[in-house]
Amino acid sequence: MEKCLYYFPNATKLTIEDDCSAAICRSMTTNLNRILRLQQLQTLIIKCNHLSILKMIEILSSTPNLHTLTLQTTPLYKENEIIIQQNEIFQSISKINRVINVSFVHRYRLNKLKLLAKLFPCLQHLQINIQRKDMKIILEFLLNNNKQNISDLGLSCFTSLNKVYLEHLNNLIKLRVLSSDQKANHTGNILYLWW
Repeated sequence: MEKCLYYFPNATKLTIEDDCSAAICRSMTTNLNRILRLQQLQTLIIKCNHLSILKMIEILSSTPNLHTLTLQTTPLYKENEIIIQQNEIFQSISKINRVINVSFVHRYRLNKLKLLAKLFPCLQHLQINIQRKDMKIILEFLLNNNKQNISDLGLSCFTSLNKVYLEHLNNLIKLRVLSSDQKANHTGNILYLWW
């Protein structure tokens, strides 16, 4: 990436692949700015195992027009969540970013989801892969905190599900975790929930 001879001034979509080393990840924003205008990116797909959450936040600070983010790998959380939230760039990004679509391909736990909900307060569409045991607490967080942290969220997609998840969802409806205001639909291995 450092020796790239090409410049792509009209690029609006970028995929960062896994073959980047930890050293390249550390200087990624500078290197990317040499080959394209980060400020005009609208879609970012991250497939890099060495990318830390703070480096991802740094990239987000250079992409003010980004509206779609797909994380095919889980960012490395070397720092604890309080330190991450106290980071100046995190605080700034959480106030100004325009990301409305976020997809997490790998399984996400509630603590990471809470952190990313604070980072993306304008979120409208969330696609996430969760474990069945986390379904209830994640649904409660998304539905109960919808008016607080992520007030624009109206559609969640839960991926890699099977019939056991649907049965679990039906039990959650019976337990009134979901109200009649929320709607659910299952297609293939994806559960759609909207309100």
